[in-house]
Amino acid sequence: MPNQISNTLKGYCPHCFTSRNFNLDERRGAIINCANCEKNFTVLDSEKIILSEITEGMCPHCGSGVHFTLQQRAGSPVLCVKCKNDFLLSDIHILPKYSEINYVKKLEELMSPNGKVGRKEFLYSYFGIALGNFVFITFLVAIFGNTNEYMLSSILTLIVFLAWGISAWAVICLGIRRLRDINEPPATIIVAFIPILNIILLLWLLLTPSKNK
Repeated sequence: MPNQISNTLKGYCPHCFTSRNFNLDERRGAIINCANCEKNFTVLDSEKIILSEITEGMCPHCGSGVHFTLQQRAGSPVLCVKCKNDFLLSDIHILPKYSEINYVKKLEELMSPNGKVGRKEFLYSYFGIALGNFVFITFLVAIFGNTNEYMLSSILTLIVFLAWGISAWAVICLGIRRLRDINEPPATIIVAFIPILNIILLLWLLLTPSKNK
């Protein structure tokens, strides 16, 4: 009775993950000798390899960008070249597609002091809030800033102060979560209200890597 023929036409060596095409004899069960590592395997061994679809992501320890090898996508530990910590692909946070993002939940997280935030996310969020607030207020002032109507001017002033207040609260919450991420007491955020020291605090939050207890 002839051996069953595998439908797998292409795969990887389970030892060195070199890609290769399989001929008919190999698909019938013949031993394959890898030309790269010179080790033997079968098509069945190759079929047991399950590769993650994730090809790149961020280190869960320091937020650095990492490109994953085939071995790492198959389950081998990933060593971050920046912080020297290792992790698995299952440890990283995968960003959902834009259509899958719950924007209400994201807004709630942004306005909440609970939880932690890594250095990279803190950087993007902080300057995103600052830039968004600047553009919004500049737009309002450019369109309605020269109005002589008292009512409209009062409404504009109220909107500007409201936008500034919301942005300030979001930044404070962001700072508290970042302090918690580096194992510092959240009450340290009070330094943000002290001139000069608030700049030092910002630089400290931007430059200090995450710390795990």
